Amino acid sequence: MKKNIIKKAFIISFIPFSFVACRPSEKKVEDAKQEVKEAEQHLEQTKEKAEKTNQEWLKYKAESEAKIRENERQIAILKAQIDQLNENMKLTYKNSIAKLEQRNNELKQNLNHYREEGKENWEKFKAEFNHDSEDLKKAIKNFKEDNVN
Repeated sequence: MKKNIIKKAFIISFIPFSFVACRPSEKKVEDAKQEVKEAEQHLEQTKEKAEKTNQEWLKYKAESEAKIRENERQIAILKAQIDQLNENMKLTYKNSIAKLEQRNNELKQNLNHYREEGKENWEKFKAEFNHDSEDLKKAIKNFKEDNVN
């Protein structure tokens, strides 16, 4: 009987430890659930950000393609004016137009081959592309003005 009492006392003495041991597991489960919830929120935010970035890129690309088409139209006008020039000016004029056309084609290639590589690279690309596009636009305008006079 003494042995039974000792056994029971021994077993009963471990019962509080088993409840304590379960609590950390419950805490771990709750922490894991919280981490999953935070990860899901982060994923949703990332998806929204990616969608916004994609929409921004598509808008920028469409605007840039319109600028390139306008450059092509202006260059075509310049090409049409070649016949009005004397023979000495035609070669110089054609070479200058070819350079403008090449710059416009390079812009088109840069736009078509761009792949997003982070916000910093996107901003850098956009700044360089806008600068090059604006320079070409000015060059076409100046070319027309210089050769009209």
